[in-house]
Amino acid sequence: MTNAVKRQGAGRPFAAMDLLSPREREVLAAVAKGLTNRQTGELLGISHRTVEVHRARLMRKLDVQSVAQLVALYVLHGQSQAGHGDRPPC
Repeated sequence: MTNAVKRQGAGRPFAAMDLLSPREREVLAAVAKGLTNRQTGELLGISHRTVEVHRARLMRKLDVQSVAQLVALYVLHGQSQAGHGDRPPC
């Protein structure tokens, strides 16, 4: 668990998701769709190297060690937000 998640409280397992920038959320959505770094870069109008940097920051912020864990967290976060009406998932 990251320090950011610990500071947000144990009752909010997805608290670190609130710390993501809008661009990181876009990159996360693209990763979850299975896009490559190059495809994501083309979609967002940034270089594939910049996408790599965003992915690395996402993984560090969300305290995951693989892209599979990153996608799983994204999916679970979306399911936890469904039906709550406060905001749509990433």
